[in-house]
Amino acid sequence: MNDPNLKRSPCLPQIYVNLKGRVEFRYTNGSSDDVSTWKAQIFAPPGDLYATSKLEFEMSDLEPNSLYRIRIKLLPRDIAMQLTSEILTVKLPAEPQLKLSDPSPICIEC
Repeated sequence: MNDPNLKRSPCLPQIYVNLKGRVEFRYTNGSSDDVSTWKAQIFAPPGDLYATSKLEFEMSDLEPNSLYRIRIKLLPRDIAMQLTSEILTVKLPAEPQLKLSDPSPICIEC
């Protein structure tokens, strides 16, 4: 099985810069609309610190030639409010070498 990667760059509100936390990516190539049943990858920026408003993470273990729905959630450590993106749709090509070197940012607004 080929294992393409997908780079995503969520940008976050300036108020979150210099806070500690992680980022959760939920994704599916199935038909379920129940996000809680989707696969999840949790990413930690270096030192768990949102050092800038632009973060970059590389998702792996994705099927080529598939349509994925992705939702991104900020999991800040010291703030009870978690920000969630809209559900995004990404089509992976059949070729396994997908690697977005300049991914478009995904903005998560307050």
